[in-house]
Amino acid sequence: FRSGEKFIWAIRQYLCLSLLKNGVSPIAAILQLSLDIFVTLIRFFKAHLKSEIGVFFSNILLRILESSNSSGQQKLLTVQSLRVLVREPQLIVDLFLNYDCDLEGKGIFTATCDDLSRLTLSSVSLTESSEQEATLKTLALETLVNISDSMVQWEREGRELTRELSNRVSEAADAQPPHSPRDGNHSSAASEVGVNGAE
Repeated sequence: FRSGEKFIWAIRQYLCLSLLKNGVSPIAAILQLSLDIFVTLIRFFKAHLKSEIGVFFSNILLRILESSNSSGQQKLLTVQSLRVLVREPQLIVDLFLNYDCDLEGKGIFTATCDDLSRLTLSSVSLTESSEQEATLKTLALETLVNISDSMVQWEREGRELTRELSNRVSEAADAQPPHSPRDGNHSSAASEVGVNGAE
């Protein structure tokens, strides 16, 4: 159902357009709902929405993080959504491969890490209160740590998978009956006997 052409078309035509319109809303409830929907889309439909996801990252998420006009609440909600996304190791790798390694695309993964680092290290006030400022910086730093943890986890899982496949190949090879040279010699000897007997 989720991979049906009509369903994907409806998501592109209606839901994605709605998200682009409401993704920078100054109303916290609307922005939160838009970000939650986007998180769901990227987790379950990223294979069908590559261009849309790239546009949403560039025009919504990164725009909020980079703009001096976005409020502290907008930045905080955006970082919270990113923190949810980066907990999935494969998603991190997909972002890097699909956008940073695309010569015609924007380096979304790199830009995200840069923006989170800037939020963490910025000496300029980014929010309306010192308490919110501390929360935002802490959350941005935790998100960067989560990105590192996800990358380590992905590498570890890949290594374990490679080891498992190697073990299966070795087990399959060991299960094969060994070829005995004696069988070949016996056959040759039998052939010689047959030939000599014929003579």
